[in-house]
Amino acid sequence: MVTAIGPVLPELSKEFALTPDVAGVLIGLCSIGGLTAVLGGWASDKVSRVLIGVISMVMLASSSLILGFSPNLYAVGSSLILMSLAAGFLESALNAFVSNLYPEKRGLSVNLLHIGWNIGSTLGPSLAALVIVLTGSWREVYLLPLPALIFTSVLLTTLSRDKRKSYDENASPHASTFIPTKLISKFLFIALIGFFYVAAEMGISTWLAFILENLGSAVFEAGLTTGLYWGFMGLGRLIWAPATDKIGYTRSITIASSSALACMIAAASPSPLSVKMMFWVFSGFFLAPIFPTLIAWGTSINPDAGGTLSGLILTLGTLGLFTSNSLTGLVVAFFGAKAAQYVFMFFAAAVLANVLIVQRVFNRS
Repeated sequence: MVTAIGPVLPELSKEFALTPDVAGVLIGLCSIGGLTAVLGGWASDKVSRVLIGVISMVMLASSSLILGFSPNLYAVGSSLILMSLAAGFLESALNAFVSNLYPEKRGLSVNLLHIGWNIGSTLGPSLAALVIVLTGSWREVYLLPLPALIFTSVLLTTLSRDKRKSYDENASPHASTFIPTKLISKFLFIALIGFFYVAAEMGISTWLAFILENLGSAVFEAGLTTGLYWGFMGLGRLIWAPATDKIGYTRSITIASSSALACMIAAASPSPLSVKMMFWVFSGFFLAPIFPTLIAWGTSINPDAGGTLSGLILTLGTLGLFTSNSLTGLVVAFFGAKAAQYVFMFFAAAVLANVLIVQRVFNRS
């Protein structure tokens, strides 16, 4: 639902006569909820991850209903904020919940969960465009999913009432969410990886088509490359998922980030445009396991505080997205689109550097 704003925005802009700057603000509202993900994660640790999931689904359904019947721009903005808050809370709670389902296979579980995010992010814009074409209205994009959202909310409510099925409630009600002081600095380095990773991943997604077109690509080819980038990321998570727990969290991220960085360096080097496109697509394959494995690594530090730790990674990731988009825009303005490729290389290198720092300083692999 959140990713549907792409094809919806042009139609919404026409209806409300939006200027480009106002439209840009609306796009920003779609991700602002990620900044509060740490609060949602903390609440899920204190109350119940399934209950926070239920509340998040109700928030999604409410925001979808408001947006579908929005009479003015203020209602649109409010519903987008509510939707982004719900998405941030839901991801924090679900990441921790799934990670704790199979403690010995956290990497596998969270990677498989994020394949679902990939599928949703890929299908969302396409289905939204199809609905707009078939119905002639952007509002149905948000009204049609309501039955599914309500049904899912009911299922989660049932799950939250069944103590036998609610795995996160099997823990002692007095379980501590306290993180020992000696582990706080380690986790901050781990969480910082989320900042650099999302900056690279989403920065490429946002700017790749623009960069390729400025390098001489046709619009269709540039868009196809971005789509394949996401497609290979989903494929990468499927292939990497069984291996992350066996290889180890830090080793998996080290291999993946160094391979992704090598692809980016190859893509930015002088070569035919088709070769550049190929390496950008391959970078998505190697970036794929980093974020889910990072969540698994973080939640393994203290499973009882998994929601808070997962939420902090998501919050820093949102800040990374803002930083990446802003920095890339400045680089394009002053040095041109070609130079923007090196921004993503910097963030990928920072991911690798932070993993190596954690390995060296804390002497754990």
